Amino acid sequence: MRPNRSTCVIVVTVVSAIGILLLHAKTADTVAPARVQRVGGLSAADFPGHEYGGAIQDVAIAPDGRALAVKFAAGEGRDKAGLFLGLWSLPESKLLLKIRLAASHGITNPVRTMHTLEFSPDGTAIVVAEGSSIYILDAATLKLLHSIGLPTNAQISKYPPFVRTFSVSRNSTTLAILSGDGPYAPGVDLVRVFRLKTGDETAHWNPAEKLKSISISNSGELLLAGTWDPKQPEDVLLMEALTGKTLRRFRSGFAYGQGYSNLSTAVFLEDHKFLAVPDHFVDSTGKYADHIKLVDSSTGVTLEDLSYDRFGPTGVLAISGDEKIIIALNYPQKRAKGAQLLFYRSARKTPFCVLDPIPVRESDGKNTANISFSLDPTLFAIFTPQNLGVYKVSNCNFSPEESLNSD
Repeated sequence: MRPNRSTCVIVVTVVSAIGILLLHAKTADTVAPARVQRVGGLSAADFPGHEYGGAIQDVAIAPDGRALAVKFAAGEGRDKAGLFLGLWSLPESKLLLKIRLAASHGITNPVRTMHTLEFSPDGTAIVVAEGSSIYILDAATLKLLHSIGLPTNAQISKYPPFVRTFSVSRNSTTLAILSGDGPYAPGVDLVRVFRLKTGDETAHWNPAEKLKSISISNSGELLLAGTWDPKQPEDVLLMEALTGKTLRRFRSGFAYGQGYSNLSTAVFLEDHKFLAVPDHFVDSTGKYADHIKLVDSSTGVTLEDLSYDRFGPTGVLAISGDEKIIIALNYPQKRAKGAQLLFYRSARKTPFCVLDPIPVRESDGKNTANISFSLDPTLFAIFTPQNLGVYKVSNCNFSPEESLNSD
């Protein structure tokens, strides 16, 4: 599943994951109820050899659901910390491998909206972002295959740039990286395109506008981008990945959110379709968005509006490996407690299954919990800096055949 990264991601985000405050809910909607079971988990005590403490920064579930990659910072001595990547088995939660990636500039990761960790869709590689660098690792051995830093002659801004987000093509051949500084800094952004397996750069260019999100097409030929605070109503761009040429502009119709909010405002579903997502669950006026758009990228026509009773979309969503299922994180309007997961079929405007509420075991009341999705729509992870849980969804019919006969 494409995390939103933000991934995740959020999810996805993202990659594959985005910050969410999980609150205990005593009431729940009763629409197509899903069940959930905790099938694995970790805590700070599961990071061996780090007596100075550690903190989980990001999580990714392998496409086959049999392994869990965890990016974490851990103390290595007085006032020193390292950045590590660990690989744990599922469902046993047994540590398989661990490597040190770099020195860490802090134990915590305050900006969880950054998309920093993702398995390639074919499961052979892991992509990790940290600061201005990207690391590409063999998923089976955690051997470092390629390290991609910022070009020495890159003229981006007077502020330290960082990898804001990245996107891996569905065929696992192409990696697109968006680097830059914050949304309000005066510098320009940099988009680079690489062959994932070799680390060879195939293109780099500076977009005319500051970009908020990028999504590379299945073929790796097209790039979909959402813009920061757009200067014109058309806030989603369809571009040539190798040249940066804008082929078409689209108007999402969603108001501009505040701060970093979601970094997956436009995501490819197929090369000729994409999802336009509210970049914040409320806009700057406090108004809730009430739908997610499925758009034909060749015509700009909205094919479907995905919605739900008391809809409160957060912009956090993911897409299953077969591109048949869309999962959206929802904060129901006029309900103070409890986040939900809404499961949609790509050709239906209402969810066929609802998880309500999302588990809150990992939330300790002090830290914001985060969610990370898998290509398998039945699996997701909830985590804070100190705790992590992997959950499996049941009581939903995820079979493609059922989509032909359901509303």
